[in-house]
Amino acid sequence: MKSGSRLKTWKPWALLGLGAVILPFAFQNCGPAFEVLQTSSEVASVDCESSGTCDPGQSINFIDNEQAQTLADNLFDGFSDTRVFQRTINGKADIQLLTKQQQPAERYRIVRILNEAGSVIESLPPETSPFSTTLNIQALTGMTYHRLRVSYFDEDGQERSRWQSLRFAVGEVFIAAGQSNAATHGEIRQTSAVAMNRMIDPTNARWLPLRDPMPIATNWSLEEFGSRAEPGGSPWPAFADSLSTDLGVPVAIISVAYGGTSLLQWQKGNAKALYPRLIQAVNSLSKCSFRAVLWHQGENDSLEGTSAATYTARMNALLQNFKVDSGCTTQPWLVAQAAWVPIDLFQPSYPNLSQTNINVIASAQRSLWQAEGFKEGPNTDQWIASPSLRIDRVHFSRAGLVMHGQAWRDRVRAAFNL
Repeated sequence: MKSGSRLKTWKPWALLGLGAVILPFAFQNCGPAFEVLQTSSEVASVDCESSGTCDPGQSINFIDNEQAQTLADNLFDGFSDTRVFQRTINGKADIQLLTKQQQPAERYRIVRILNEAGSVIESLPPETSPFSTTLNIQALTGMTYHRLRVSYFDEDGQERSRWQSLRFAVGEVFIAAGQSNAATHGEIRQTSAVAMNRMIDPTNARWLPLRDPMPIATNWSLEEFGSRAEPGGSPWPAFADSLSTDLGVPVAIISVAYGGTSLLQWQKGNAKALYPRLIQAVNSLSKCSFRAVLWHQGENDSLEGTSAATYTARMNALLQNFKVDSGCTTQPWLVAQAAWVPIDLFQPSYPNLSQTNINVIASAQRSLWQAEGFKEGPNTDQWIASPSLRIDRVHFSRAGLVMHGQAWRDRVRAAFNL
């Protein structure tokens, strides 16, 4: 170590293009882009010769600087506060952060995983300049939030600047799609009882408490569905609560379902423009960080008399286009058996509707359970005899929503051996 070395200084305002504005070390909450982390100083002694991470023959003490000015939040591709990353097979998550702007010209970079309070729980080995532009971090799963801290040190081991992420957790993440019973058309809105369970608004990638109505899933308050005062409920809070309780991890859902839609309307290029909702959902999750797509749709195809061959061909085309356009090639689609409609209720508008139509779609859905890229979802056609489960013989009551959500929990656990 060079005891008489001159400390290098990095000017954050040069990175941000703010001219000659000077930002003092002692500021607190000056704006959404900055914060100063107040923690106890710590010394991390690193034997560079044995670790091979820095100059041979040196032994560097990396000193935490309580007044190290943080970097702008837009240095890295960050994420919305309280987001959930999909856990991997080892119970961790791969968190990728891309550098969007020039990094400070310091000698070393150290990435630390913090708990929600800001205490260090793990430090990764130091990297030497030039630094990679992508950080891949593994964080542990569980019902707790973490943060990432990226610190830059000069050649004497003094921390010169740092960036800290917003809170994140590691758990289970799902995309829900299909028609009304996958959207928000149940009897009454539902709210997750687990505070860390989240939903995502794909229009701005914000992570929110999981409660109905969900951000872009359709609901009864929309003009095309009757402009009702009660927007309706979904099965997803019950699904998340039951799965979260079983697994001990937070669960997040993004529903892009749209009421009254056929499988044809979900095809890429269709004028209804539903397919882009799926891609928008993936983009808001980043790097395919989700477990599976939960597909509940088919009632409209029963009404329209779609053949089994056509239904399966369209599902396969939808899956293949999704893989290509999203880049998410390993996440399966769980397909529910959801073909039943009350014939007498719809036959005036669909005079050719028959039980055969329903059986054809149900059979096509079951056949997909054995097809590559698909897995078995719940059979919601079985709940037709009890009026207590359906408010209008089609959409689920409060009790039906809970049963529907728990059925998805059962199928997810079975499909992935969770």
